[in-house]
Amino acid sequence: MQTPGGIGEWLDWRRPNWSVTQDALYAGARASNWQFGTRVAAATVTAVTDNYVGTILSPGGLVWATPYAATGGLVFDPNNNTTYVVGSFGGTLNFTSGVLMPDGKVFVVPRSSTTARIVDLVNKTVTTPAATFPGSNAFLGGTVCDGGRKIYLAPGGQRTTGGVYDIASQTFTTPAGTFSTGVQGNTSAGAFLLPDNRVFVAPSYSTAAIYDPASDRLTTSALSLGYNGSVIQYLGAVMLASGDEIALIPFNATAITIYNWRRDTARTVTGTATGFTGGQLCPDGSVFCVPATGTVARVYRPDTGTVSALPDTYSGSSPVAGANVLPDGRLVMMPRSDSAVRTYGAKGSVTFDTNVTMSPYYNHR
Repeated sequence: MQTPGGIGEWLDWRRPNWSVTQDALYAGARASNWQFGTRVAAATVTAVTDNYVGTILSPGGLVWATPYAATGGLVFDPNNNTTYVVGSFGGTLNFTSGVLMPDGKVFVVPRSSTTARIVDLVNKTVTTPAATFPGSNAFLGGTVCDGGRKIYLAPGGQRTTGGVYDIASQTFTTPAGTFSTGVQGNTSAGAFLLPDNRVFVAPSYSTAAIYDPASDRLTTSALSLGYNGSVIQYLGAVMLASGDEIALIPFNATAITIYNWRRDTARTVTGTATGFTGGQLCPDGSVFCVPATGTVARVYRPDTGTVSALPDTYSGSSPVAGANVLPDGRLVMMPRSDSAVRTYGAKGSVTFDTNVTMSPYYNHR
């Protein structure tokens, strides 16, 4: 009998296992009385435009926000609702997002920097691995793959290829497969692990693509999902609990699109939603859309197929760097241009299994 989440070594977020993650997700959703409730300012920070971008949940519930215009990375500690700054990163848009590695440290994805960083949030240390990266707005996000041995890096800017970082050897290689590029936005909108251990590369300028680390092969969707000839349609994606469908988060598109990666088909969800960068799966199975140019947060509920608006107002100037669900059940939003770390949900109202929250299926950009 398969046991949902958290018992024994093999039931561990460090060893990606879709069946375990899915069991834990469904078990949590069935028992959950989780609600968004009132938005709360859990900790305040100094607001600077584009301070941080891209967030990752790490062991102990610590949440990392990658420095963008900021010179140091921001860490939120949910145990006492405080923040602290780690490292010195230059503050010149050198990095975007991060990837949680199997040892619990965060690999900081290089954007314009030619070197990556590895952050130990517990000991508050930063090291520079040996690999040399392309720079020039190379990568936007990434995910652990190949059984936790490698990190796939999703192309940013106008880059036509992804990247692969080998954790043990600290080397960088260029994988097979090319992406279409254009003058607007990023080539992709991040990446995450699929149930069959391949990597889904979310559409931005290019269409959706899947990379297979075992065969070093990239396949692209036959559908034109990311770009309609004038503007970027989507900036972010969230895999639904079924494991078959992915919610594409609309930036300029006016509705959420559900993409079935197994069948290479797509359908549009009824209900207006636009102006978001990324999304997060919540304990009740809903998808929270992270506001960017939109001034209202929206929630997609796969069980009813509906989109609803939360009552809070956002600035419309990229206030949020990303969202994650803490082990204590709260949805935490790290600031991008905002002046606070903000949360939804009551602390302790539900425990969201770490096999879900820290897995490369959901803990990603």
